[in-house]
Amino acid sequence: MNLSDKTQLNDDDVPVWLSTAVRWALLGTVAMICIFVVVIASGATDPKPTGTLLVDQSYGDGLSVQAAGEESLVTSESLVVFTPPGTIEITARQISGPPDAAFGVWWGDAPDRRFAFTGANSNGYIGSYRVDGGLQPIEDWHRWPWVKPQGESNHIWLDFVDRQVQVRINEEVAVTFGWDDFGEQQMGLFVMTMSAGESVVRVERVRVWQVEK
Repeated sequence: MNLSDKTQLNDDDVPVWLSTAVRWALLGTVAMICIFVVVIASGATDPKPTGTLLVDQSYGDGLSVQAAGEESLVTSESLVVFTPPGTIEITARQISGPPDAAFGVWWGDAPDRRFAFTGANSNGYIGSYRVDGGLQPIEDWHRWPWVKPQGESNHIWLDFVDRQVQVRINEEVAVTFGWDDFGEQQMGLFVMTMSAGESVVRVERVRVWQVEK
């Protein structure tokens, strides 16, 4: 028998059950993709705050922090006092200055005593530090792909739960570390310069949640 005599496979040779199974599998895949897209769009995967809303303050163009010079750390006055467990969210953007200037949230006793801070810079680096008689790294500066560039708003989210602090930058978990002091905390904004030149960071919104005692 030569090749021309062989019966060619056609659609009629495919079992009905197999064709039906393939169609249902494709429909199921499409449905799962649609559900996934809807869940993300609805915000169901967004982080949920701990506690009830204590502060929700929008600043517009009314609050900014400036730092000048090389390797200087400037902290704002305390914006709110809260007692963990709870959540802090701050929205801020760098509007001028070298892109290696870092900015973010400080919290602790007061900006001139023992405190900690976590933040990012416009070069795409994040870091977390304690200040207690000197600068002590919790997690040193390193690249983080979800930091937005200068001029765009960054969301910094801190959860204080079970004597730990979990930091999210633009909704993505950046670092989790132990934090023993769950007493009363003050909180504000910091700017830290790495190179010469004035840097200006503008706070757009601050929200704080706290578990009711």
